[in-house]
Amino acid sequence: MPQGEPAPQINPGVSIEYPTGDNFVIGTSHGGVTVKNFYKTAKEIIEQTEVILAETKDYLIVYHAVTSNFDIEFLSKASNFDIILASAENDFLSRPGISKSDACKLDVTVNIPYGRNLIVGGPHPLSFCSAIPR
Repeated sequence: MPQGEPAPQINPGVSIEYPTGDNFVIGTSHGGVTVKNFYKTAKEIIEQTEVILAETKDYLIVYHAVTSNFDIEFLSKASNFDIILASAENDFLSRPGISKSDACKLDVTVNIPYGRNLIVGGPHPLSFCSAIPR
């Protein structure tokens, strides 16, 4: 689908329009966050509603266009979890070209597999967000 054209109807009254510029703003309850247009560099766009920003053997980064939220999904229970978490978070910051402060304004969930020794599995915020006020 050419950029800037509305996507097909997903639900009655809901359509997604791809951003066409180099940047776009994601609105949040903490103010707008300007991001690089990651639609242009997306690994994949699924059914016009999910944008796969990155996929490795260890993690997946997804933007949900309808709800304007991000998920970082861990795909393995690798022993070097801290290194993978740092890599995923750095990847998340670099793809939309944002600071840690701006990342903490966004709705981001880090989904960690159960069974990690240092952290309880399930959804978590970005590791650096608790120290940065929104």
